Amino acid sequence: MTEIKRQNPTVAPKEHFPEASESGGWQVIYNRDSDIFDNFAEPVTRQTLYDFIDPVIAGVDAYLIDPGAKVQNYFTKAGETYGKDEALWNKVEDANKNFPERISRSQYHKQKRMHLRSLLKLGNPVSLIIDRCHEKGIKAGVSRRMNDCHASKTGWSHLYSNFFIDNPQYWLYPKYADFDFSVKEVRKNTLSLLKEYCDIFDIDILELDFLRHAMYFKPDVSRRKRFRLMNELLEEIREYSLAAGKKRKRNIALQVRVPSTVKGCENVGLDVKTWIKNKWVDALAPSSAFSIEFNIPVKDWKKLTAQSPIKVYPGTDFLIRPEGFPAREPMIEMWRGAFAGYYHAGSDGIHLYNTFCGKQGKDMELKVLETAKNPKLTAGKSKYYLLTLTSQIEWTKDAAMPMRIPVRIPAGKNSPALKIDFPIADDLRKYPPHKMIFRIQIRGLGKLSGEKIYVAVNGVKFSGDGKTLPGYRDWMEDAKDNPYTDPWLEFESLPGHWRNNNQVKIKL
Repeated sequence: MTEIKRQNPTVAPKEHFPEASESGGWQVIYNRDSDIFDNFAEPVTRQTLYDFIDPVIAGVDAYLIDPGAKVQNYFTKAGETYGKDEALWNKVEDANKNFPERISRSQYHKQKRMHLRSLLKLGNPVSLIIDRCHEKGIKAGVSRRMNDCHASKTGWSHLYSNFFIDNPQYWLYPKYADFDFSVKEVRKNTLSLLKEYCDIFDIDILELDFLRHAMYFKPDVSRRKRFRLMNELLEEIREYSLAAGKKRKRNIALQVRVPSTVKGCENVGLDVKTWIKNKWVDALAPSSAFSIEFNIPVKDWKKLTAQSPIKVYPGTDFLIRPEGFPAREPMIEMWRGAFAGYYHAGSDGIHLYNTFCGKQGKDMELKVLETAKNPKLTAGKSKYYLLTLTSQIEWTKDAAMPMRIPVRIPAGKNSPALKIDFPIADDLRKYPPHKMIFRIQIRGLGKLSGEKIYVAVNGVKFSGDGKTLPGYRDWMEDAKDNPYTDPWLEFESLPGHWRNNNQVKIKL
């Protein structure tokens, strides 16, 4: 591959991952996808771009940008530039013109194309963001979505490349926009792009996002082969990034975003134990796909990395997605619950993925960043949680994805009570609450009362009916399919009920 000359940053950032922040070592890593190139206000100038990203830069320790998946958001020699190939663009337009449901997406891509073309006249759009981060004194990097399959089952997309469209033999599944990583050409194409990122971008961090989307091999490919192929890929880019860092006399840290458990990683072919043992990575971001997950096993990951300098940054998304129900945007209390839990479990920081907060907008995003920056300040504040379980089966297409399920509470006089071990992130010895609110929500039962449900915390039964609250919240749209329309049953507990680790028993 022909080397492309890099632009030098305005200000050289600190080496590697910073070791300190306002919260005593806790790091906030922010990952933003390429929709940023369409979302800031016109006219397209450097300043309008800076006005959009500067408030976020001020609240994080590292900013990662998605340079592109099948097509790239810059002039590339290793791949294909988004919207540059007129023949490809017209091919996609013709393929979709008879489908009314695709009109809105087509309009979105036309707008994004115009924005990106205007940015390209100013310079490399990805480099503009990286250099701005360095000017502001924070780390910057790129995050490669290793097998992004956006627009699957929706016809041809402007996110597709000629390399993908012209080679259906490289597809993992028919009608899905993902690659089969057992194919040598697919791995070669991926490595070429990763190496180009090291060559042309003045990055501090190269992130390999294995979670968007977590499908790489067909079911009949053995685990041994999956591990071997992915290990070879990771080892090669590790060696290349180290050499690139040595050449420029500043390290490129290699970070991986992976499923939230080791089992979930192994299910899709990621041999994370070997990666850690061989120190092929500098940081791990075990995360949940498309949702906040409150019980990522941070302590297990920290135990695996205990004999190495590898950092652990559990990750969040900007949605809350109960299994079987539509996704919704989380309340700030849910962000608090996630941040406080990870912080007290000993994580090195937090990885925020696409934290643009949808309809709640920029104000909510900045509130989330303020909360993330110093999770110590969540102590004593309200937090909401959603129980999540992660699949332990050997292999399914969605094996890496956590399943959020309604809890089954046993009914009947002689049936055993449901037992839930419920950790609370606050240090209750330091911040003893005068009263703590405890809320239960059971879908499908309608209005609850203390006469119909038995609730005990650490052996102490709640007495009285409690207070029934409506399920609707101001942050939601009033829709019939709202997953939280069932009411909450709220009890007001006394300080003696709670410890840092609790057992809750519930019985109908």
